[in-house]
Amino acid sequence: MRERLRSIAACAARVFPAAGLLLLAPLWLPSAIASSPAGSLPPGTPPVARFVPDIDVYPQTFDITTGFHDEVLVGSYGGVLVFDGERWKELALPNNDIVRSLSPVVEHHGEKRIYVGGYNLFGYLRPSATGGHEFRELLTAFGEQIPPEGFADIWDVVVQGDTVYFRALNHVFAWNSSSGEARSWYHEGRFGALAEVDGDLVLQFRQEGLRKLVAGEWQPMPDTQSLSHLVSRWFPVGDDGLLSLQRDGGWHILRDGALVDVSMPENFPPSSYFSGGTRLPDGTLALVTPNGELFILDVATREWSRFVIDTGYLSGIVATDTGVLISGMDSIMHVPWPTHWMIVDESMGVASSMQGLRAWGDAYYVLTTAGVSRLDVAASHGEVELVALDWTDGHASWDLLPLDDQRALLANSYELLMIDDNGRRLSNLGEGTFYPRLLQASRFDPGLVYVGTELGLAAVRVDGTSITQLWRHELANSPGVFSLVELAPGKLLLGTTRGGVIRFDVAGQDAESPDILELGQAEGLAYGSPPSAWLFQDKERVLVSTSEGFFLYSDADRFERTDLEGLDSLRADNALLRLGRADDGEYWAIDHRNVYHRYPDEASWHEETVNVSTRSGLASIARTINGDVALVAGSKILFHAVSGLPARPRVDVRFTAIEQILPDDSRRPLPLDPEIVHQFESDSATIHFDYALPDIQSSEPVYYSARMIGLEGSFSNWTTSSTFTYYRMRPGEYSLVLRSRDSEGRISEAPPFRFVVLPSWYQTPFAIVIWVLLGVLSVAWMARVWTQQRLARLREETQRLEEQVTIRTRELESANRQLSEMAHLDGLTEIPNRRRLDEYLDEVWRQCRDNERHLSLLVIDVDHFKRFNDRFGHVQGDALLKRLARMLSQSLRRAEDLVARYGGEEFLVILPGAREDAAVQLAEAMREKVESTSLGATISVGVATTLPNGRLMPTDLVARADKALYQAKSDGRNCVRVSDGG
Repeated sequence: MRERLRSIAACAARVFPAAGLLLLAPLWLPSAIASSPAGSLPPGTPPVARFVPDIDVYPQTFDITTGFHDEVLVGSYGGVLVFDGERWKELALPNNDIVRSLSPVVEHHGEKRIYVGGYNLFGYLRPSATGGHEFRELLTAFGEQIPPEGFADIWDVVVQGDTVYFRALNHVFAWNSSSGEARSWYHEGRFGALAEVDGDLVLQFRQEGLRKLVAGEWQPMPDTQSLSHLVSRWFPVGDDGLLSLQRDGGWHILRDGALVDVSMPENFPPSSYFSGGTRLPDGTLALVTPNGELFILDVATREWSRFVIDTGYLSGIVATDTGVLISGMDSIMHVPWPTHWMIVDESMGVASSMQGLRAWGDAYYVLTTAGVSRLDVAASHGEVELVALDWTDGHASWDLLPLDDQRALLANSYELLMIDDNGRRLSNLGEGTFYPRLLQASRFDPGLVYVGTELGLAAVRVDGTSITQLWRHELANSPGVFSLVELAPGKLLLGTTRGGVIRFDVAGQDAESPDILELGQAEGLAYGSPPSAWLFQDKERVLVSTSEGFFLYSDADRFERTDLEGLDSLRADNALLRLGRADDGEYWAIDHRNVYHRYPDEASWHEETVNVSTRSGLASIARTINGDVALVAGSKILFHAVSGLPARPRVDVRFTAIEQILPDDSRRPLPLDPEIVHQFESDSATIHFDYALPDIQSSEPVYYSARMIGLEGSFSNWTTSSTFTYYRMRPGEYSLVLRSRDSEGRISEAPPFRFVVLPSWYQTPFAIVIWVLLGVLSVAWMARVWTQQRLARLREETQRLEEQVTIRTRELESANRQLSEMAHLDGLTEIPNRRRLDEYLDEVWRQCRDNERHLSLLVIDVDHFKRFNDRFGHVQGDALLKRLARMLSQSLRRAEDLVARYGGEEFLVILPGAREDAAVQLAEAMREKVESTSLGATISVGVATTLPNGRLMPTDLVARADKALYQAKSDGRNCVRVSDGG
């Protein structure tokens, strides 16, 4: 406790230097800080789980909250969007208009509610028995208090006990959920933000300051007149205090009825820069901006970081147990905080051909197939940029070995270089025949460096600015040496890609004739195919990793198999793991897609949840500047950020909707209460199930499996399908048991859905007796009835088989669609290719012709692209095209618009339904956006518009757009020109 008080006092002195704030500071600082300070984090951005609505909704949102069953609710342009983890639905409210504000879930009178404010509308949502949401409007409770002209938007919803307050521009409405009492207030000068603090309801009267509600009246609060400008939002920063976001950019905290100026850290933006904020469970503050930025401020250390997580307005933010939920214009995002990992990826200039990462001095250097790049972390709190260096003349770089702060050895494709910290070549070795891949300094001989090559092993002596080759040996079958351990002076074990483990001994030998021995089964080692091996030295322990497991080295060149504290049981079949160790004693292991971790005080390994797509493959483990680890995965660098975080909370799978499909194909929603045992007639026992795992912490797919007890003997195979349908169930008792498996492999199970299928009248025992009696009189008639029943059963079985075939067909169609999508994507820019462009242009031409809609085309060309390639190289040219393709795609706002690669450095944009003025406006916006960015290039755009008819062909419109593009180039480039005619 004494240490904690000292820490709080120190934090207060840093955050609030003004004397008037010294007593206030501890009241809004967190009681404990569980995370690392924002400023001590490695570079990059936390992983973002992003979910985009797959339904046709207008891309504009206003607020976000979590729902009754861990689903996400978003206030949007046309109502409330609901995302249950698998599917999106739009809940249209009576106003058929904007929903601007949503409260958290509250419980009033035994019922869970979310209070909603929209345009000329307010009320609340409650869960329906069938899994949906029911809305109750509250306007009628206010009668004539609602002005005839309306009140426009509800900007704030505040729940205080049983009373709910809805704040509009000039009105505040209060409704008591117990008594039904309704009251309103009006202010000609307009209101600012409404909030609750210290049990009081506080409201800004613009141009006057703050007032609090006392006995039904708004009484002025002393010394708050300085808040004359609009306060758009308050959010909590401590147990009771509120922090303001206000138009004049100032920062104030409100607590105990006092308003005090807040001194924010140096260079921290003004409050007017932010669109929303919240306090996270660890005490840090999270704020979002209209520019797609997330700011994290650690109030205890005054450190802050800025992350770009989207390209547009971030409208809502809400804290969760694991981070924040944020609503953007066209998606929702979950950002974990504190975070296990920080990511540097393509958005920061990373190429997709990285091979390693090395720390030298206070900088990181990225080794790629095109050379070396330096990872620059700007002083502006976490901004990252990858800067290509000309150290290798465009050749691949494989390893970097710092010798001291001024010198390092660099292995490129063909030679070994010594460079200084400015990238100047001090000396070189190899002249195109060396093929160095691994650099490792001797543990026993200062100045001696071993060089693993693609063909074998070499040793060099480093002295000042010179490199001298001592010896070089090519090994049989060119095994490729990519790891080595120096056991004693001159005695080494080599880990190779094709030759297993090789003992290499020059101690006491003629350097030209070393003792070389391939180690294998006779020495206790086992390999897969090819015989690859990776070596790891942990203090005096030497380990060998192969695709067959782990082996511990002992004297006399013997090896003993080990499970390596349980890691072997976690390892995927035939996976070769590479190991690494951080300075704090944490151990790490990777294969091409999995990450494993062991803390120093733990006896066994566990699989690490990266929650980041590593489809391009984990390539290596690197040591960071502070002695932690980073993982290189194709186009991503994953810096380990915080250790010891609790596992993310598990959520449970649930049925989201269950419907009975009636004989006329209509559907009847069923209550989801697991205590209910439903009853169905046998002729209407077709039931459809929707279900979901509301896991918003990961965008990785969730798998489901089910078993219908009473019909199926085992669970179905795991599938990503989130629906099941059972057709015409036979009479009997049934229970459907549903399971899910999340991205971490955790399995949850929903309460079973139980039901009984009743026999038809002709299947009851009484009817059977009657039939027997009648059968005596009419054996032939009974035979016919029996035949009909037999055929009905056969039809049921046939229908069930057809359903299974349909399910398998859908899965094959889904796989074929994925293959088709891959065939229609350009391999470099990952946007539609020429093939897809031609197909889509023909398709929309016919649609626009049939519906008499205009069709516009934009042909876009990168200005002086050849000159750019000649200056910066083809790798940078490819990177420019990729970034430009992403930028052009993000400029589109309609689902039917398409941007595709037309060829080389040309792109073509198809705009169905767009008239000429709209097309020109979009073209100009694209041109300005490219010109204003750091791409280092500009574009020229040709525009053509027509009303398709039988006299024209799509190629005619393309030719006109090409002609306009030619005119733009003739007019000096970096401009938009429009085709005449049309």
